[in-house]
Amino acid sequence: MQALFQGHSGHSAGMVRAMPLRFVSSFVLIVGCACQTPKEEPAPPRVPPTTEAAAVRFDSPEAVYRRYAETLAAAQWADAIALFTPAGKVELVVANFKGLAVLPGSPHPKKLEYGAVLHAFCKDHALGCADEKWNQMFVPTLLAGASTKAMLSDVTSLAKAQPEATYIEIMRLVHGVDQGSVIPLDPTLSDVNYKENTATGTARRADGQTTTMTFENTPARGWLIVE
Repeated sequence: MQALFQGHSGHSAGMVRAMPLRFVSSFVLIVGCACQTPKEEPAPPRVPPTTEAAAVRFDSPEAVYRRYAETLAAAQWADAIALFTPAGKVELVVANFKGLAVLPGSPHPKKLEYGAVLHAFCKDHALGCADEKWNQMFVPTLLAGASTKAMLSDVTSLAKAQPEATYIEIMRLVHGVDQGSVIPLDPTLSDVNYKENTATGTARRADGQTTTMTFENTPARGWLIVE
């Protein structure tokens, strides 16, 4: 699925297709009207917080998608990522990081603020993106449709090691720059198609853009989001 950050370019709750953002795999969109600076943002937890969403069982793709739309609207980041499969969580983190990384190099009105929080995030986690030259190369590479796998290898490793904490941190940083950054999702999933233990459905953002999301029926929790 995707990260819905709105800027000026959008892979899947993971797919970044760059910002204006089509959909980037995690359904999170960045737009922009900040009300606080990155320094005012409280330090994110390093240990994933306990969330009731992690214990809920969903009987259909529509049900888990509806809950996902609700969590994004309420900025309940821990609950949002709890709705994904383990592999989906990694994709979600990487997709949202891509969305954040594109903003500093876009015409977004808050690009300088996003650049500051991106740099702080990368420096804090000792990631290659702490180097200013990284972003100068990343954005053109991503928007050209070329592979960014090597450039994101350390981000992917972080996502695999700490998916929940990393996702929450990224979302708090984005939200701190612009509290209206997440574009709402229509809570109704349409065109649902099933194939054995998987399903796909069409998700629609409030701005009318659509994307195809994938779901998996798991033994322990029923239907969860893959991407």
